[in-house]
Amino acid sequence: MEYGNFDKKEALNVIEEMVNSSRYKMKAEAKYFLLWGWMVFAAAIIHFFLVIAEVNNSWIIWPVLMGLAFIIYLFMVNKTKREGGSSTYIDRVNKYLWLGFFGPLLVTILSGVFISWAAAYPFFMAIYGWSAIVSGGLLKFKPLVNGGIVSCILGVATIFVPGMYILLMLALAIFAGFIIPGHALNNVES
Repeated sequence: MEYGNFDKKEALNVIEEMVNSSRYKMKAEAKYFLLWGWMVFAAAIIHFFLVIAEVNNSWIIWPVLMGLAFIIYLFMVNKTKREGGSSTYIDRVNKYLWLGFFGPLLVTILSGVFISWAAAYPFFMAIYGWSAIVSGGLLKFKPLVNGGIVSCILGVATIFVPGMYILLMLALAIFAGFIIPGHALNNVES
């Protein structure tokens, strides 16, 4: 196979351009981080205060807000698909990273339902954190990497936190891992 004159500097520029292109596309997709981030944050905070108020079935806030978020998400995805656009290798890797995120998320949800929510929440934070770290690394976007690291650390710390305060740790992890990076992505220059 003959490649002719292969310029390493030019190849690195092509890779950097691909990363920047993907990062700017992520700016358009910051809305997903913000949607899920704010909905999970709201559910955790509301659930916490409902538990303090000793409201029966306070957990119901989760399926309500997550169901609403999922409906909004579907509309947003449909709109994005209609707008079209090309995708790079990094876009595809990132897409499948977040698609793959749903398998462990489902296992964690089922573990919470059938085993223990207190045991499931640290895994939520670790899964969110890991996905944010990988996505941020692919995009060379430090706020996402840093938010993911904070989320993972809070996941570990949550193991030692009693009962309902786990909800506050989850809210903090989501704030650090989704909301702050989501707003930072909105501020990326095009």
